[in-house]
Amino acid sequence: MIDNRLRKIKNHEIDNSLSELTDTEVLLNFQRAITSLYPHLIRIHAHAYESWDDIVIPLFYEMVYKTFSFKYGVELMADEAHPFLFT
Repeated sequence: MIDNRLRKIKNHEIDNSLSELTDTEVLLNFQRAITSLYPHLIRIHAHAYESWDDIVIPLFYEMVYKTFSFKYGVELMADEAHPFLFT
């Protein structure tokens, strides 16, 4: 994970089993999850704009940010992230 913050407080529990995963694998896992989810969202017309963002953004935080927190022991604070929309 590329982390350019000047101050990193190691204040998060570390899961040693995550050290076997590369950062790329974490992101590809997320990509596979949303790719498999997308056809189901099309069927119910929840595949664009606010619905898509409301579903995918929390999933990204759970599957990517929190995985990195447990991998590196550094918690990502809300004011340190620059969220963007996924539409």
